[in-house]
Amino acid sequence: MRFFLEVIILISMIPTSSASGPVSVTPTPQEIEMKGGAAVLSNDWSIVLDQKDSKNALTARYLADKINDRFGLILNLEDVAHPNKKNHIVLSKLSGQEHNNIGEEGYVLIASDGNISISANTQKGIFYGMQTLCQLIKKEANNITVPLLKIVDYPKIKIRAVHFSGIKPDKIKEEIEKIAQLKYNTAIIESQAYFSLGQSENRELMEEIFRYARELYIEPIPEVLSFSSAQGILVGDPYSVEGIRNENKKLKFINDIAQPEESTVGPLVNVIRDGEDEIIVRSADGKKVFSEHKDYKVIDGQISFPFSSSAVPTQIMRIQDGEIENGEEVLVSYTYFENKPSFNFPDCVATYCPSTERTYNVMTETIGNVLNILRPSYISIGHDEIRGMNRDNRCRKRNLSNAELLADDVIKLFNICKSVNPDVNVLMWNDMLNPYYNGGNADFEVQYGGLPGETYPAIDWIPKDVILMTAAYDPNKSFCLKSCDYFDSKQFNYLVAGWNNKQNIAEWSEIAKQRSNCLGIIETTWYDWEGNFENIKYAAEVSWH
Repeated sequence: MRFFLEVIILISMIPTSSASGPVSVTPTPQEIEMKGGAAVLSNDWSIVLDQKDSKNALTARYLADKINDRFGLILNLEDVAHPNKKNHIVLSKLSGQEHNNIGEEGYVLIASDGNISISANTQKGIFYGMQTLCQLIKKEANNITVPLLKIVDYPKIKIRAVHFSGIKPDKIKEEIEKIAQLKYNTAIIESQAYFSLGQSENRELMEEIFRYARELYIEPIPEVLSFSSAQGILVGDPYSVEGIRNENKKLKFINDIAQPEESTVGPLVNVIRDGEDEIIVRSADGKKVFSEHKDYKVIDGQISFPFSSSAVPTQIMRIQDGEIENGEEVLVSYTYFENKPSFNFPDCVATYCPSTERTYNVMTETIGNVLNILRPSYISIGHDEIRGMNRDNRCRKRNLSNAELLADDVIKLFNICKSVNPDVNVLMWNDMLNPYYNGGNADFEVQYGGLPGETYPAIDWIPKDVILMTAAYDPNKSFCLKSCDYFDSKQFNYLVAGWNNKQNIAEWSEIAKQRSNCLGIIETTWYDWEGNFENIKYAAEVSWH
């Protein structure tokens, strides 16, 4: 498959006339007709545009700045109503029916001696034509040239996205610029900064990122990390963490303090007491429940993200006039947080508890700020690889299956989003809803201290308006097709996502072009932008062409 695609790409670069060699543009244009020869640019060239159109003026200024930065040429901007007689780069809307098949993002670029034109149905198309022109301009000897040619170009896939993760916010604009040059039109931006938009510095930074993305015709999609990676919530409210219930742990009151008798059992660290999940002390035979404040008191320890195992522990002290004797053995039940890493994920990520109002108080405020301040058309709620659910007392006392718990959480977040903006599109990762992936593994939560049970049945209860992000990162077309068939059968729209394997990216691209429910393709980065940039370029190529 990879060889086949590379052959197609090479063929598409061969000019239809034989007067000149092929040009190098990424992504490769759909049609290139070489005319032979080259136009020579100089400072007496100008960019002609309709200056009454602010977006057209912005694109023209961007083009002028790029040419100046790379080649030192200073091109004046002229209004279309009063152009000079030659040496123009003309940016204009198409008229007539000559190229009505290029859609909203296509363009026609014609370079002749003394005149270069970029025309399109929309400003976005003009912007993409301008990106192609920037790649065509070369310095040869002492001349700055553009080959004489005609290009008719348009993308084959509607949504072409890059997923940003682990990138510092002050670096994101630089990366957005790079993907704009590759004609991506969407950026899914993961950031913990969404949880602190109430702070003016963070708000202004994220507003600037979103403004800049839109200026470059990139649709910015905030990914508000929630259930599966809850750092943003837990920094502010550590009691929202999904804990682990420890039932009837044997302790003995020594010097009036409940202590473990076994040296292998550690102290009560990162204990969660929030009014919903509390400590229960019973007699050694389990028949009597002692009363807090009457028989014992609790001295709360330290609990804060990232939940250090060396944090100050919680202590249980007997009350002298109570019914617990010094030296008495008791059974203590409590909820605490502990990382439960597996061999696949040695650094387990803390999840939030989907059964406490504390969680949704934070999510309601955060989602409200994101939608009201940044005003995106889409929002992602994450939800990939939920490693720790249905394991603390707050969850288990609801007697819900893993699938029911997951569905309830997705519905709550979906409704929060829609209550703020009924028109916003909600995205989430697919793996917990996919029977061929984590959702079909009945023991997925068990390895992290949770209850057994598949999560994929949740798909039958969540809103059909949720857009799924369907990921697979190894060459396995059979798996990709099965996943898409399943989501098609459930009548969900979805995006497909690759990462660091070109054959896999090509397989997803081929599928995306054939499925009506597939809205587009995502190239993920997963904390390695520089190391993955060649795959970002490759995904731009195959998703456009």
